[in-house]
Amino acid sequence: MADITITKPSVGQIALLTGAALTSVVAVRYFGAQKANAAARLAEGLLDITRLQSAAQNLPDASDLALADCAAYLLSAAMRASTGVGIARGEDDPIGFSRTETHSFTQAVATVRTESSAPERRLNFAVTIPEVGEVRGTRRIGTLQMVGF
Repeated sequence: MADITITKPSVGQIALLTGAALTSVVAVRYFGAQKANAAARLAEGLLDITRLQSAAQNLPDASDLALADCAAYLLSAAMRASTGVGIARGEDDPIGFSRTETHSFTQAVATVRTESSAPERRLNFAVTIPEVGEVRGTRRIGTLQMVGF
């Protein structure tokens, strides 16, 4: 009969295997991440129009609820547009580039146009919502600057 010896792995071997596994997980997450730029994320965030539809229904009777729904819509769009900011983001659109996206169910159309470049980019946007209306605005993307007190 043959002798079988089982050796216990050293601390160094365990650390090396753990480091290699962690590095591979991080690499897979980084290279598999969606590389969407700020304009694409903003257009996608603007198409979530359920709050604006609710505001249109509340407008005749409860203008305060309609205003709250509009504010919630803008905050939601800003939050969704900011997700993904970091290393894995895509290339910025050139100045003057306009992207248009249409929601498949609601038929809302969001258009985002890049108006200026670094250090502070300005994105002009418009969302057309059938039977509700249109929302227009500007979003600045860049570092936070404090002015005055």
